[in-house]
Amino acid sequence: MEEIKQINAPGKSFSGQERASLVCRLAEIARNGFGTAITMEDVENHVMNADNLYLIRQENEIVGFSSYDLLNVCESPILYLSGIVVERKSQKKGIFGRVNKLALSSGDFDFLAMRTQNPVIYAATERLVRKLYPRRDGTPADIKEIAAIIAKQHLKMERFCEETMVGKATYGTCLYDEVQRHQRADDFFDNALKVDYNAGDSVLLLGRLK
Repeated sequence: MEEIKQINAPGKSFSGQERASLVCRLAEIARNGFGTAITMEDVENHVMNADNLYLIRQENEIVGFSSYDLLNVCESPILYLSGIVVERKSQKKGIFGRVNKLALSSGDFDFLAMRTQNPVIYAATERLVRKLYPRRDGTPADIKEIAAIIAKQHLKMERFCEETMVGKATYGTCLYDEVQRHQRADDFFDNALKVDYNAGDSVLLLGRLK
């Protein structure tokens, strides 16, 4: 079983040398986990500008991490998952669920939110929340409003569709060397949301917790 350590305000928690060494290691993990050339700058932005960082260790070695922003939108406290990645050797072992449950236990949140282009993440997030949006049977107006504020104000997404909660060309390319597939979510992403992976589309997920 892995060890998960929470670090509050990571941008203020490390010396210059510690910070550089950690970012270098986390960039290696990100490249291994995604299979693409994730930059150190991108990793540093996701990690050091976050409110909370979780380092995932196995046998005393960092094998993954997740970072979170603490938001308050429309008077609703929201845990926003800024980034999560685990080395391939440690994937598909339930770490996504365990680290997010730990993060959710750190506060009294109304929603868990994140941005992804991975159907597997959608399916895994469904198991963590009471109801996940977007969904096939439609999205209520209050959810659309919260999603739009997160997308446009927090994430600065210029091409965000409130109806589908899809951001067009968010990343500019596919983040993965090969898009992961999931039987329960593939058709929804491909045919209902019409996610263009190669163009770098993303889906903003908003999970109601209460």
